[in-house]
Amino acid sequence: MPSESNLSNAPFSTKLPSAKQPTEILPSIFAFPPNRDTLGGTAYAIVTPMGNILIDSPAWHDVNREFIGNYSCRGYNAAGWGEKSEDRLLDIYHEPGNASISVYPQIPLKRKSMVLSCS
Repeated sequence: MPSESNLSNAPFSTKLPSAKQPTEILPSIFAFPPNRDTLGGTAYAIVTPMGNILIDSPAWHDVNREFIGNYSCRGYNAAGWGEKSEDRLLDIYHEPGNASISVYPQIPLKRKSMVLSCS
């Protein structure tokens, strides 16, 4: 259960509209609701004594073949940019298209050749 004391110690303003308030999902890990104005996904803030980390997740709606590629990330805070992560290949699995079958000749004959083609 989220505690008000942890939320009040968080590094972000609690003067946001109630719909935009973060929710503590684990101790010191807060989830912000998606920003529908920018089509953004859920953002997470991790609060630690060594520093805070903000992870901003893009919205991944209607994933398709165009999303296939190498992805990486890097962090940023008041001290600057961190090192870039190694690239990670994202491959998208999708259902095959409509299948069709054809027979040649259209009326196969006994003891004769025929061809079945699937596409």
